[in-house]
Amino acid sequence: MGESVVEERGRVVLDQPQHARIVNALQLVEDDTAALWFMSLTHILNQVVQAADHAASRVQVRFGERRGALITLFFHNVFADEREVALDLAYPQQRTTVEHLRRAIEYYQSAGYRFVSQDEILRGLDPAGRFVLLTFDDGYFNNLRALPLMEKSNVPALFFVPGEMVLTGKSYWWDVLWRVRRQQGASVESVMAETWNRVGARADVIEAAVMKDAGVRELRAAGDVDRLFTAGELAKFAAHPLVSIGNHGCSHECLTAYSRAEVLEIVTRAQRQLTEITGQLPVAIAYPYGLLSAETVEVSREAGLKLGFTTEARKFYVNRKLDADVAMRIGRFALWSDREIESQFELTRADLMWHARYRAFIEKRKAGKRKAEA
Repeated sequence: MGESVVEERGRVVLDQPQHARIVNALQLVEDDTAALWFMSLTHILNQVVQAADHAASRVQVRFGERRGALITLFFHNVFADEREVALDLAYPQQRTTVEHLRRAIEYYQSAGYRFVSQDEILRGLDPAGRFVLLTFDDGYFNNLRALPLMEKSNVPALFFVPGEMVLTGKSYWWDVLWRVRRQQGASVESVMAETWNRVGARADVIEAAVMKDAGVRELRAAGDVDRLFTAGELAKFAAHPLVSIGNHGCSHECLTAYSRAEVLEIVTRAQRQLTEITGQLPVAIAYPYGLLSAETVEVSREAGLKLGFTTEARKFYVNRKLDADVAMRIGRFALWSDREIESQFELTRADLMWHARYRAFIEKRKAGKRKAEA
């Protein structure tokens, strides 16, 4: 799931909020109207800081940027085109299309960046280089559409997959909710708010509530647009030399909603499931919803994982010897196909990243408030 809000012709249109950034605040909101108000206010503040970042990034890209940085990009669905997005069969996420992905690959390669694999990161990257890692979350079958582009440009990618959902064939609750509500005539804004009001609880609690409220008996996909890989398809996909498979929980669990023992069980079970399906033991995890804690990171390392990916928008500065602790909190950038794309590319290359620092400050303040209220 994705991030942020945008304004279009005077009205607020909520794009998917950044996974970790506003979820805790939304949990405190009682209804969708309040959620819309909160997200609109957050958007205004974010836009001010982002505008400064955009201006700085243009200057920096023109006059030079710091070397030795890894830019990690993350996507979810890969739609054929905007017409498929408009069918409203799946939560649109970043509205990523094949064309959008093609432009991203071409931009970074033309700017002198080299796409790298997880194995290269683990071996240590040259501090004098410029690197990009391509990642995809959630294990959607339509991620296959990325493969021809990867092959054409020799670009490796890391795909984070929830093992149990592949084995059971279950669909994501947010896709089912989106489809039902849009068919009922609900606005994009209200469905976005309802979706993010549900994030943060245990997976079984969210799924049961969605099935009850949406009036469905099971979470099943509408078709190839929103289904996950089958076990057989994932095994074949994972065998491709440009493809690596990472841990994304068993059922996309919000790991911060579980005890330490439960998190260890979830992560290690997902490791076993993905190893049995693909024949490869994952070395990387993308924390579902972008939510993590010091305990989550510690448990993931205990389970044998060596790379951990968040949804915090920031570069990862590399060394020839990888710092094991820092490697478990690598930030990632989301790109949005319904916005001006070149400025987004430039922003990922900026080193000041005022917006990321601003968000880190806000999260620290909120964490302190929650601790004081506990």
